[in-house]
Amino acid sequence: MRRSALVIGGGSAIGRAVVRALNALGTDVLFTSSHSSRRKELETALNGSFRVLDVTKEQDVHNIFEAPADFDGVIYLASNHYFNSLRNFNCERCLNTLHLNSLGFVTVAKAFQALAMRSPDKRARSLVYVSSIAAHKPEIGILDYSASKALGSGLVRLLSIEMARQNIRVNAVSPGWVASARADMVSKTLGDEKVAEIRKRYPLGLGKPEQVAETVVFLVSEQSSWLTGQDLLLDGGRCLS
Repeated sequence: MRRSALVIGGGSAIGRAVVRALNALGTDVLFTSSHSSRRKELETALNGSFRVLDVTKEQDVHNIFEAPADFDGVIYLASNHYFNSLRNFNCERCLNTLHLNSLGFVTVAKAFQALAMRSPDKRARSLVYVSSIAAHKPEIGILDYSASKALGSGLVRLLSIEMARQNIRVNAVSPGWVASARADMVSKTLGDEKVAEIRKRYPLGLGKPEQVAETVVFLVSEQSSWLTGQDLLLDGGRCLS
């Protein structure tokens, strides 16, 4: 039987790499983006079905999982990132970030659990949360983002216990700096000197979206059948320095 996967946030650099990696394994992929304007671009660039999805709207999330939808794996990449520190902290903006980056993940987990419970079979499934090195090694200037990813990584451990009853593994991967259009924008903000300093902190160099995708695919696959509640650091050695 062909395997199927849902990639939430498939329009990001890592999301696209994940979709392509799953395609290469013959997996049927449904990928989403919150931006309807990107439909044509994404449908042209990626092989799979596309849906617009705002993960902050609980009913919209549950609609994605309604029958006849049936996923073996679900990958959560929905995320927002901006620079801020305590000096310019804003509670409402932080709550919006938490909703998108981590609480939306719980809504997805709830819908995925319901799908598994109504399924006639009890086959193994996998839920993967794409966290960040910021959950483990926070830095000044990314207060909201670090907090949201730390919450998401903590939720992975909690959900793994509860969802094991439905034979769903729940794991996370925490990438460091990965080359992407977003990273290029950040580089322009930081300046060449700061970026050069960041590069020196990565013993194996900066990452590529494909390297993250390979780890995500491993966590979705049956090769990780006895792995749950884990958060795999994928940072080229950054946290060792």
